[in-house]
Amino acid sequence: MSLSRVASRAVLGLAFAATSIAQAPPTMARALEDLLPASSYACFRFGGLEACAKAADSTAVAEIVRSLLERLPAELRQQHVEGHLEQVTNQVQKQLQRVGVGVADLRVVLGRPMVLAIGRPTIEGMGPSVALVADIGPAGEAARRLLAAFEAIAAQEGHGAVTFADTDVDGVPMRAMNIHDGPTVVAGEVDGCLVITNSRRYLRDIAAVKAGKAPSLAKGSNLGAAAARLPVPALASLFLNTQPLMSILDPVLPYEATDLGRALGVSGLDSIYAGITGDAHGGADVLRIGLAGDEKGMLKALVSAPADLGFAARCSKNTVAFAVGNLDVLAVVDAFQRFAELLPAPARAELQRELPRDLARELRQLGTTPEAAQALLGSFGTQFGMAMSLEAGAMPKPELLFSLAVRNWQQVTPLLSRLEAMAAQQAGVEWKSRKAGERTIRFVDLPLPQANLQLSPCYVQTEDSLLIASDVAALLRALGQHKKPDDALAAQPDFATVAKRCAGASGVFHLRLFRAAELGWRTVETMAYPQIDAHKDQIGIDSEALPDAETIARALGTITWAAHVDTDAVILQNHGTVAFGAILAGLGRAVDEVLARAGRRIF
Repeated sequence: MSLSRVASRAVLGLAFAATSIAQAPPTMARALEDLLPASSYACFRFGGLEACAKAADSTAVAEIVRSLLERLPAELRQQHVEGHLEQVTNQVQKQLQRVGVGVADLRVVLGRPMVLAIGRPTIEGMGPSVALVADIGPAGEAARRLLAAFEAIAAQEGHGAVTFADTDVDGVPMRAMNIHDGPTVVAGEVDGCLVITNSRRYLRDIAAVKAGKAPSLAKGSNLGAAAARLPVPALASLFLNTQPLMSILDPVLPYEATDLGRALGVSGLDSIYAGITGDAHGGADVLRIGLAGDEKGMLKALVSAPADLGFAARCSKNTVAFAVGNLDVLAVVDAFQRFAELLPAPARAELQRELPRDLARELRQLGTTPEAAQALLGSFGTQFGMAMSLEAGAMPKPELLFSLAVRNWQQVTPLLSRLEAMAAQQAGVEWKSRKAGERTIRFVDLPLPQANLQLSPCYVQTEDSLLIASDVAALLRALGQHKKPDDALAAQPDFATVAKRCAGASGVFHLRLFRAAELGWRTVETMAYPQIDAHKDQIGIDSEALPDAETIARALGTITWAAHVDTDAVILQNHGTVAFGAILAGLGRAVDEVLARAGRRIF
């Protein structure tokens, strides 16, 4: 028998084993990763259809969908919703009935959390150890029925090449699937979990972890800390434990590898974790790349310092988009110099000769020198911020505000004067001045008749930053925001959550979609609702069936992205309405609904 056929049958066994997990009544599921040995190379977690459905049903979007479906005329609901669901349900039910798999059992099975783990190579299993561990609780009957169905399928399709027999592993009764010229896969219940594996040794390691005699993967690696960044247990996650591979490479790397890694900011890769989940706010995603190394190294120095969220104190409570970050270009230059010192003498000499020459040539074309460019870079700080707000008016008016940290105004002020002159010469604009207390705002009038807008791009110098705005009103509001701290973005409840969740982040981007709805939905109603009412006969609903501004605001919520860079890892996080976790929750809810409908049918 060819290796490919052996592999395909082994995969068939493990794949169907994934459906051999029964579902208990709703209980707190254990952390299955706590049962995996620390020697595991990787694990994939699926939280189950029950968790997906619970997450999807808890969102405000689900509330809108339910309300809209209730208000849809029966004929339209049947045509656009029920008809499609029934078609898919028929296909699923017929396919499962044909192979002899109970729909109700399958739904219960897929509702349970499970992990698929990969461990050390095994001669017995003809490859890496692979194990499926599922929390079945008291629902063993459904698991046994599905295992029996699988045996019948395998016996029929295998034509004698696949056989089954009772066995035991260290006193635990198991069911063995023997593949001709291939590995043996065993399945059985261990302490309320269904375990299917091609390696008895790996099964013994799991038992040792359960007995507290060996460390688990969650505690013996960064898996536990990475998963804890999600607000609730993951609906799906992937963890790659690269520590064993790195420990093999360490003794054979050059002596200089440690110093080079320190200069680069990357001394090793201990793990990679990607996890997504769903909750009442939509969902959350986490990507953690365990690049350990000096945060002042060349590959981390640019963004390793925390972003300053204090910019939010200048922003209006009507802010709908907010971003802050840190970019330290000079830190990268210093890190590069340290890295260059570690290169072999010939390479270092060539680099120090060629790079400055090429850089000087490029800067000459821009009318400056390397020394002047470095002095100018040093004059600016590393922090920056951006905000967009929708301020009151017949139609909400968008306003932009930017902030750049400044260290040395003696260098920056002449630059601003040159930029003013350049704009006046090339665009024909006239710069004007306006006093704001002790400060002077510089601005130009920029009418946009086609958009029915009058902008006045402007800037002002503060003690430690350059503020730039789309018009003077926005700049005046930012300068005076400290007089009304309760009306600042920093005082809003959603931003307090962001500040806590994103503490120490190198960059933060926060979208306040709910606020955009509160400020702008009435404009949408004014423009769109009459059109909907005018075409009621064609679309089947009128504006009364649509949600109000408050419901829309709850559904849109917020979206927050954050990046963390430190000595241990690079971490990207997302939490809010639009997230991969929210998408998975919705897909899981749809699959669960189809299986529920199919399970209620009697043939």
